[in-house]
Amino acid sequence: GETFSFTTPTAAPAVVTAAASAISAKSATLTGTVNPNGEVTTAYFQYGVTTNYGTFSTTNNLTADYEPLAVASLISNLIPATTYHYQLVGSNGTGATPGADLTFTTLAEPKPTDILFNGVFALSGGTLQLSFTNVSGLNFTILGTTNLAVPVGDWTVRGAAVELPSGSGNYQFVDPQATTNATQFYRVRSP
Repeated sequence: GETFSFTTPTAAPAVVTAAASAISAKSATLTGTVNPNGEVTTAYFQYGVTTNYGTFSTTNNLTADYEPLAVASLISNLIPATTYHYQLVGSNGTGATPGADLTFTTLAEPKPTDILFNGVFALSGGTLQLSFTNVSGLNFTILGTTNLAVPVGDWTVRGAAVELPSGSGNYQFVDPQATTNATQFYRVRSP
């Protein structure tokens, strides 16, 4: 019998850009698939507010497979309420293949609503805890003073309120310095 050998021709990767997921005000997860067509392949997303893109995700290194492989990249530091274009690009020794251009729109940042105070609690050792409810995911700063005649701009920053548990909209601020003053006034500053 005769022995035959043949070489499988190589091809640039086959790329499919898919819908973005987990979209928030400042981040999103971009997804797609890349068939490396038998060659070691790299894949990345390019994205931006126009089809000129301008920003790149991290690079994914894919094995020399012949099946479509899922690719996903979390991108962040996005502008709220903005439409972004994105495209998956796969590249191997034979060439580079851009996927289709798709778009997603980031969510608007949540706006504070009226603060609903749940209470002021004296904890052990004279520590004071403020508890209030508002829209989840915001950053509140607590200011304090012992003299209401002082302009608000001169109040001391006491710290940040913490959302516990995360995503609940329930905020707490603990002031361990409350015992140092007979009278203390607080102000909650919204973002």
